[in-house]
Amino acid sequence: MEASEIKQRIEHDFCNIAAVDAQHILVCVDQDIVTLKGRVGTWAEYDQAELVALGAPGVRGVRNLLGISP
Repeated sequence: MEASEIKQRIEHDFCNIAAVDAQHILVCVDQDIVTLKGRVGTWAEYDQAELVALGAPGVRGVRNLLGISP
């Protein structure tokens, strides 16, 4: 799966999950590694964003660089 397809899939999944406010999340994909940057409001969102990214087809690993800011 191409990096652009992985990125699009993760962004789509974020929009469909109420537990994650993806408005301030930047998704970067380098081959099969996803990096999440930006900020979320809670630790639960932080964890959920990582799980969503890791569950996308073609993803081997996630670097979660999200900050927490209510």
